Amino acid sequence: MSDALTYRYFESKDDVLKAVVDQGLAGFAAMRDVAGAGRDRPLAERLTILGRAFLDTLGAQADRLVLFVSEHQLLSDDARLVGFIDLAASALGAELAARAQQGEIRGDLDGKQGDRADVPLSSSPTG
Repeated sequence: MSDALTYRYFESKDDVLKAVVDQGLAGFAAMRDVAGAGRDRPLAERLTILGRAFLDTLGAQADRLVLFVSEHQLLSDDARLVGFIDLAASALGAELAARAQQGEIRGDLDGKQGDRADVPLSSSPTG
């Protein structure tokens, strides 16, 4: 597609990127069905299902992902993209916390290694 044709439909590069983000988020929105299903399955199975769906979605949107990475500075202020990432991370965190409360996983796996004296902060031989 030529630049002239692109800018016939979009006023600026930012508008093009916004449209690409819209398409990308729509692709991930389709994962909601997968995310909502299987909550009663064991965590390992559930994470496998979610992981496969995520990787399938990424694979189907590889070109958009390359664009997101190459244009990350322009996209870093896009509240929709930032909000999507925050929502996905929060949802996963909430599920893991619920599974920890149920005793399915250890409750001390909070990702804060520095808070526990038994976990070294450095992997170097000198500690």
